[in-house]
Amino acid sequence: NPNPNHDPRSAHFETIMSKDKYEQARAAGNLRFSYRAMQAALLINLYQEEPILNQASQLLRALVDIDELMTMWRQRHALMVHRMLGVKMGTG
Repeated sequence: NPNPNHDPRSAHFETIMSKDKYEQARAAGNLRFSYRAMQAALLINLYQEEPILNQASQLLRALVDIDELMTMWRQRHALMVHRMLGVKMGTG
């Protein structure tokens, strides 16, 4: 039974602002970046219009795009392999 007073955004904010909670979520496999890397990415995103952070912001967007494209490729490749090989014995 979900707690009606529990706001998921509030819990997420607490995770971002508390290093201990962040590390707990990371240890549980819910997050991949280190706490420091997450803070840097957040800072760059928040101040992306500032000239000093513009190139860093573009780099972050490009890395996210690459990650999304790689994820789509992996999914399509796994589907293609499954269609071609199915559940044949000895195929890994």
